[in-house]
Amino acid sequence: MLSRRYIHDDKPSEDTKKLVGRVDPNSQRCLIENRQDLAVEHCYLLPTYLLRNERIMSSLEWFWGMKHGSLNLDTRYNVFPISSSLLRLYEENKWGLLPSDDIVHHYARGLSLGLASRPKGDTVQNGVFTYRFLPLSKAIESMGILRQHDHPTPHPPTPSSFITSVHPFSELQNLESHLHPKFAIAALGYKLGLVDQNRRKELLLHWPILRTLMSVHRAWMVSVPAVACDHESFASLSESRSASDSGYGGGLSEGTIPIRPRPRVSAKRERSASLDELSMSSQKRARLSDHALLCHDRRSDRSGWTRKRISDWAASSACTFDS
Repeated sequence: MLSRRYIHDDKPSEDTKKLVGRVDPNSQRCLIENRQDLAVEHCYLLPTYLLRNERIMSSLEWFWGMKHGSLNLDTRYNVFPISSSLLRLYEENKWGLLPSDDIVHHYARGLSLGLASRPKGDTVQNGVFTYRFLPLSKAIESMGILRQHDHPTPHPPTPSSFITSVHPFSELQNLESHLHPKFAIAALGYKLGLVDQNRRKELLLHWPILRTLMSVHRAWMVSVPAVACDHESFASLSESRSASDSGYGGGLSEGTIPIRPRPRVSAKRERSASLDELSMSSQKRARLSDHALLCHDRRSDRSGWTRKRISDWAASSACTFDS
């Protein structure tokens, strides 16, 4: 389903970068190489192009206990500093960040028979978490990563300030970051789905926790149930949306990034307006909110609205109205 969500640029906003500096335990140094220079950029953990996929975004909001339309990916908890070379490799799905086993098991305990239920809120609060560098591509295993093992000082670094980490990258298995693990699980699960099947088998053999992570990710990707359409805590943002820097909506606060506002109108007035639009020009048209389309998909068991389906629906509705 096409999304009407605000699509961020490919790079984090300047305001978000500043907010990252307030919570990043590494003081904006590269998470992997632990260096701070002009070659360090900022990267989205969970890519913002997923905002174009309404089904995925709605599922994450439902299973993360959020309101529909409130998930903000341009938040400090989904952005981290990384060197330019590693940034490109990350965007090419060559490597990922694996949360600690206890975090993965925590989310897995919320599943029942492999299915997730909607929580009342996030069960893991923001803080500092431990991550592991995971080489998704076989090619990464043949490269070395130079890491500065002492924090940068006013004095120039010396050769002894660096170590070279090679496969299995044991020096990169205890990385501390402010990144929220829900973004990490969603991002890594998505990347694993793009990995070659044989390579994925190798990864599962060396990292058994990935099976559990993939189960959590699969549960989060299940389509929103039909009951969501009548769930006030989920649907209440369908008319008015805003997203906060915490990754949640629900009012403006520090770091808030507004999402394209829609006029507040009553349900009765919206239905009436939709009927009036059916007679606009010679082409009968109807406006549907993202939430209305979502509800129709759930109740009619359709995979989504296409241009042809909308056209056919509008034409049939117009015939009924004219008669």
